[in-house]
Formats: sequence, C-alpha cells, structure tokens
Amino acid sequence: DRDHESRDGDELDDETAETAPGIAIFIGSNGRHDALAWTIAGYDVEETPTECRYLKAKRVKFIDHGNFIAIQDATDRQAVIDAIKLAAAKWERVHIVGDRKFIEMALDIAIDQGIVVTNPELQARIAEKHAAIAHRDRVAVARVQQAVQNWPFLHKVDNAVVMTKAELER
Repeated sequence: DRDHESRDGDELDDETAETAPGIAIFIGSNGRHDALAWTIAGYDVEETPTECRYLKAKRVKFIDHGNFIAIQDATDRQAVIDAIKLAAAKWERVHIVGDRKFIEMALDIAIDQGIVVTNPELQARIAEKHAAIAHRDRVAVARVQQAVQNWPFLHKVDNAVVMTKAELER
C-alpha cells in the first residue's frame, strides 16, 4: 500500500509508528505523495530529494517525507496545526498516528480546521466531538434568542439584531 510506505520502500504502519519513541505523524491517504516545498508563513524550508524540512528559528518543526509528515515535537501545538494544514492541503484527509495525548490534540485541531480524519478507531470520538460542538452551538443560539426577547431596545430586522440610534440615546 503506497499510503504507508516511505520513499525508500520501508514499511510505515500504525504498529511501527506507535512503538517508535516520540513519533507523531500524519499519513497521507490520497493526493500528493511527493515531498515538495510548500510555502508556509514563518517557516524556512530545507529540501532534499526525499524530504522537506520545515524550520522556525533554525529548529526543525516537522518533516514532509512525501507520503507522511513527521512532527519533531508533538507538544508544539503551532507546529502540529501547521503540519496538519499541510497534510490537508496535500491529501485532503489524514490518518493520525502517535501517542494518546498527540492523537487527542491533533484530532481537536483537525475538527476545528474541518479536516477529515480517516482513522477507523477514532470515528466514534469524532462523532462525539461533532455532537458536542452542535450542542454548544444550539445552546449559544438559544441564549442569544432569549437575550433578544428580554431586552426591549433590540429588534430583529432580516434575522439581524439591531438597536436604533434613539434607543441607544435613552
């Protein structure tokens, strides 16, 4: 399966990735499997024939190996955000591998960014997170609607809440 092989043919599977110390990666499921330098604000890029290293302040933050992106510090939230955005630009969807803490952070970021995560074992968690977001949004809308009904100076005009100048001056 091309999705889980490195450029030199070494197999990269979930079991190998999960047992490697400190590894946190996004694996491409479709789309581009080449390691081309993408422009990401704030990063310098070092290109080799097989990988692109993304650096900030001369420190490698993540490496694009073509069919997977390896994060060097899985606790660096901004690097994870930038790496997952790169993964989404390349592949449209990602498979997340790493320790539990990294997977949870990366999953939250992916959901916030609208990125599809393909891990079968995470689909129930993704559904739970989407349901929690929908519930939170419904509660927020209900609170705004209640506030509008209880405040005499607010009026709905074409589904927007407005206050007239005269009402503001009262």
